[in-house]
Amino acid sequence: MTDVRAVGESEPDADAVRKSVDAGLAFLVDSALPSGSWDMTCRVEGTDPASAHGLFSTSAVLLSVGDWLPRDVVTRATDFLQSCRNESGHWFFDAELGVPDDADDTACSLAALARYCPDATSAADVDLLLSYWRTPSGPFRTWHPSSDALAEFWSFASTDDAIVNCNVLFALTALGFTPTSDMV
Repeated sequence: MTDVRAVGESEPDADAVRKSVDAGLAFLVDSALPSGSWDMTCRVEGTDPASAHGLFSTSAVLLSVGDWLPRDVVTRATDFLQSCRNESGHWFFDAELGVPDDADDTACSLAALARYCPDATSAADVDLLLSYWRTPSGPFRTWHPSSDALAEFWSFASTDDAIVNCNVLFALTALGFTPTSDMV
């Protein structure tokens, strides 16, 4: 592995690193909202930051550091994720934005639930994620084509996103599905 420290820089102090990690985890525990989510702020160019729905930030926190959070914090977060699932079984970024169901939030929520609350997932969730596949040769759509009247507007190929595809593949794997060679 390449050492990325500056010339003459000493080895990081293990105790200082541990304290820094502990402080970061304590911040996450303290900043969890009563709903079990973590607040998220987004900004559109030229505007001030605004609060956004906590779905994506919550699944991201669980997927990145959930193993190091207290179990009750993880349970509240998975309860929050489950409460955000819509009637069609999908998730979407923010109901107030009027965007259709999306593969990214659906995949990240399912991956987090598969890891921390597997009883909240089923084999049907694999089919749900596979419904985002753009036939015949992919990739996965970012926006679900049948989620609402605006879906056709949102579902053109140029909105497909490589990171979304990675998240769908990650979630499929977390759910026990082996992606086919044309998906990867």
